[in-house]
Amino acid sequence: MKNARVSPPYKQESSFRCLPTILIILFVLIVIFVILYIVILKAIHNATLRGHKAAMASMVYALDNCANNNGDRYPVREEWPEILIDDGYIEREMIEYTDIDRDGLAYLYPVTGTVRGQRTILLYEDPKHWDEGVIVGFADNKVELLDHAVFERMLAEQLASQVTEP
Repeated sequence: MKNARVSPPYKQESSFRCLPTILIILFVLIVIFVILYIVILKAIHNATLRGHKAAMASMVYALDNCANNNGDRYPVREEWPEILIDDGYIEREMIEYTDIDRDGLAYLYPVTGTVRGQRTILLYEDPKHWDEGVIVGFADNKVELLDHAVFERMLAEQLASQVTEP
């Protein structure tokens, strides 16, 4: 037994020694999840915005077709959604789909009379729906997202010119 090796007593290491490594790994994972969350939210926002722009394009084409079938006259301002729905140009769900804040106001229709092929605002989505601007459909069948200030100026000019026309 004299030659038997005696192992030193087992020395237990502190469990806190690996804590910094665990915290670093946890921090990195949290950062990765936050970045993924932001990227996914941005993608969802962009897809929703594209959907609303497509719905606006459909509405503008429906209004244009309605005008073509009615002597180049657009529907009456107060009755335009019902006219388009009743005449089969659009489905009611198209209007309800874009009412993000569920206040019953999805689109606003500032047109009176005959407007053809001009950069006249034919229809616009509720300005409260998007922080970055207003989705606008023009009489020349284009749809754009305009900055709020640019939109307000264009709309004011258009409404002022409609009032002065006979």
